[in-house]
Amino acid sequence: LANNWLFTGIAFATLWGTFFPMFSEILTGQRISVAAPFFNKVNGPLFLMLLLLMGVAPLLGWRHTSLSAFRKQFTLPTIIALITAALVFVFARSLYPMIGLAICAFVTATIVQEYVRGAMARRATTGENIFIAITRLWSRNGRRYGGYIVHIGIVMIGVAIIGNEFYQQSVSVTLARGETVNLGHYELEYAGIETNRQPNLMEFSARLLVYDTDNGQVLDTVHPKRNIYDKTPDMPTSEVGLRMTPFEDVYVVLNGWDNSGSSATFTIYVNPLTMWMWVGGIMMAIGTLIAAWPHATRRRTESVRSLVYAPGD
Repeated sequence: LANNWLFTGIAFATLWGTFFPMFSEILTGQRISVAAPFFNKVNGPLFLMLLLLMGVAPLLGWRHTSLSAFRKQFTLPTIIALITAALVFVFARSLYPMIGLAICAFVTATIVQEYVRGAMARRATTGENIFIAITRLWSRNGRRYGGYIVHIGIVMIGVAIIGNEFYQQSVSVTLARGETVNLGHYELEYAGIETNRQPNLMEFSARLLVYDTDNGQVLDTVHPKRNIYDKTPDMPTSEVGLRMTPFEDVYVVLNGWDNSGSSATFTIYVNPLTMWMWVGGIMMAIGTLIAAWPHATRRRTESVRSLVYAPGD
C-alpha cells in the first residue's frame, strides 16, 4: 500500500510540474516555468523512500513480524548501509549522496541475503551447488526471485542517477589545435577536425585525445560530430564523442568551429556511473522475463484447472 501511495505521489508531482506553466498562464496571465530542480527536489526524496521500501517490504511478515525476526532480517543490511554511508561521507562529504547510496546498499544487501538463504536452503536439502540452486529458485518461484532482480536493476539506475546528479563535472571551452583542457581526472587535447562528404549531408568530425592526468597515458580518442544536411542546413544534428567505463563517462559535444578547423568549441562532461543506468535497464528486463516465464508450479496449476473446468463438465 505504501508503495502505491509513493508511486501516486511521484505521478502527481510530475503531472503538476508539467502542467503548472499552463495553469499559471491561464490564471495570472504570466507563464511560470518549472525546471528540473523542482522535479529533483520533490521526486528525489519520494524515489529514495520507494527504494527503501523495496528492501524492507519483502522481508516483513504479511500481518506481523516479531522483534527477533526483524533483527535477523535487517541486522546485516543495516550494517552494510552504515558502512557505505561512512565511506561516502569520508570521501565525498555530501549528505544527500550519502543517504541515497546507503539506501541502495541496504536494498542490495537485503536482496543478496534472500538469494543466499534460498540457495543455501536448497543446497542443504538437495545437495545442489550454489549456481544450480539459484536457477532452481528462478524455476520454482520466478515471480519472487525475478522480482528481486528487477529491484536490483532499479537500484543500479538509482546509483547512476545519484552519480550524475551530484558528481557530474562539465566545462564549455574553445580549443586551438594542440591545446588542452583538464576536467576531473582527464586531460583532453584538440587534434583537429575532418570533413567527410556523405550522400545527403556534410559530416564534420572533431578529434580529441583523452589523457589520464595521473600518468599522462593516452586512454582513448573521441570523435564528436556535427552533421549538416543538404535539404535542411539550418537544422544540424550532433553525435557525441563518448568514452564509457563502469566508473564514469567522458561525453564531448562539438558546438562549433572556425572555417579552417584550427579551433573548435566543445562542451565536455564527466558523468559518473552512467553505465549502470544501462546495466540496470538490462537487469530489469531479465528480471521481468524470469518473473513472467511460465514456471513448473504455474504450469501444473493451469493444467489442473483445465482438467477441473474442462468444457462439457
